[in-house]
Amino acid sequence: MAVKKTKSKNLALVVVKRNNREEVYPIDKPVVRIGTSSMNEIVLNNRGISPFHAKVTTQQDTCTISNLGAHEGVKVNGNFVETATLAPGDEIEVGNAKLRVTTGQPPREAKTKEPRKKEARKRPSAKKSKRKVAAGLPGRVIIILGLIFLVLLVIDIHWLISLLSW
Repeated sequence: MAVKKTKSKNLALVVVKRNNREEVYPIDKPVVRIGTSSMNEIVLNNRGISPFHAKVTTQQDTCTISNLGAHEGVKVNGNFVETATLAPGDEIEVGNAKLRVTTGQPPREAKTKEPRKKEARKRPSAKKSKRKVAAGLPGRVIIILGLIFLVLLVIDIHWLISLLSW
């Protein structure tokens, strides 16, 4: 099998999102990781993607993709691979996400996306969080808590009656 060679410095991954919206991720580091974790350079929250699903490695003039042990695996041009050399035009599938290897500048309609930076999360106010907790309790939990309350109430009444009969 011939080794595909291309200048990896110019490669990028194009992720096709809903409504045919595209996001372009340049492969500008020696290792670019793909997964659902915010610690990855490419964060994809599609079904079937592991927190650390795959990595794209560039060395000299070759660019390869490797499965990081994800159960769903990695497909390149429709074939499951553990490791494969990438070239412009290759199509990659990780989970339900489809990526395309491109070279040069991204198309005009494509949006370049920078890696996510960790942002400080704002804590919701006490009122909002109480409402969310109450609304999020499953019906079974509420029923069980109600039954526990009734049992304790019956025990207290029984104790009170026995105390008064003395």
